[in-house]
Amino acid sequence: MRAEYTDTIKEFVEYATKQGSSHAKTYYANLTKMEYKALRFLEKSEKVPSNFRNILDSLQLSQLMLAELLAEETIREGMEDERHYKEIFLLAKQAVEKYADSIMSIIKRRLSYIPHSPERISHKP
Repeated sequence: MRAEYTDTIKEFVEYATKQGSSHAKTYYANLTKMEYKALRFLEKSEKVPSNFRNILDSLQLSQLMLAELLAEETIREGMEDERHYKEIFLLAKQAVEKYADSIMSIIKRRLSYIPHSPERISHKP
């Protein structure tokens, strides 16, 4: 799956370059950072450590794989529809953020049912 995603990013870099982007090669790093931040693996200003994927647990890797799949599909659809490269990136970002928000919502709900959880959500007024 990762190889297919990087192939799609490579196509997207070429696509963006043809549309006039002078920094299209940064999309590899920009998409990766966007996904890590959307999934709350990194803070907004935090940089990606080297070999970061190697420290993720299996659940985090699963979440990341789904985020990458979603970004890949959004990018492919955007290129097929001949959208502007900036719009495609924004659509991919919005799709990944929506997915990440839904995961966080589920996790918060689950934690609210665990007694003595540090993340426990109070239901008292």
